[in-house]
Amino acid sequence: MTWAEIILVLFASIAFLALLKANYDLRQFRCLDTEPSSKSALPLVSIVICGRNEQESIQATISDLTVQSHFDAEIIFVDDRSTDETPKIIEELQKTIRNLQTVRVNELPHGWLGKNHACQVGQEIATGD
Repeated sequence: MTWAEIILVLFASIAFLALLKANYDLRQFRCLDTEPSSKSALPLVSIVICGRNEQESIQATISDLTVQSHFDAEIIFVDDRSTDETPKIIEELQKTIRNLQTVRVNELPHGWLGKNHACQVGQEIATGD
């Protein structure tokens, strides 16, 4: 056996032992439960969505938020003066989504920009983290 073959066998053995150790280490991790044990133990998270003329995407966005289960959420939609069907879509969603609140901004105070003001309005009524 040549020195090159000896070194090759040595490196292959070291790599094999490293893989065994990594496999052992991974088995030591505990798996998280896929569903939390109780809703009362979950933190309340406020999700503030500010939008204007979002009729194309708002239903999918809010629906996607309702399927999560790793935190209890209040969803606050701030309608920043929409002129499309966004308010009607939100109104329909509120009939089936208990934790959806909506606020409509009709006028901007002097010196405010639309998105900034909508975010401020949502933050003021949020009760979660």
